[in-house]
Amino acid sequence: MIIGGKWSGGPDGLLLLELEAGILEVDRPGDLVSRMMQEECEDPLQASLLMYGYCLATQGMKLPHLVRSVLRKTGPFVRSVSMDSMPLYRAVDHFDRFIGDCPEEGDHLRGLILEEVNRYHQQSISSSTD
Repeated sequence: MIIGGKWSGGPDGLLLLELEAGILEVDRPGDLVSRMMQEECEDPLQASLLMYGYCLATQGMKLPHLVRSVLRKTGPFVRSVSMDSMPLYRAVDHFDRFIGDCPEEGDHLRGLILEEVNRYHQQSISSSTD
């Protein structure tokens, strides 16, 4: 069971998933999606952790003009973990709108996405403990 998680590093960092058996480092979106399909995870936490897939998908991108294109394709990919999860639907919708409304490109867009995912994750954690 996944009981928590946090991002380590900047836009090219990695996600540390907290499992009952220890910590798992995740550095690719496919690994994140696969793990989330295999492990139990509470709905709001699952949705907020999956949003880090946006950061993982754009790691190390050398061509700034491709960042937005990759981000647009990431939503449906992470959404595939649970098509009936309303928190996940809302999270993907939020980030699709954020990406669409953000005028920045390349590394600056990647940095803003990481900031927004961190904010979203913290907000999800605090609202689930209230």
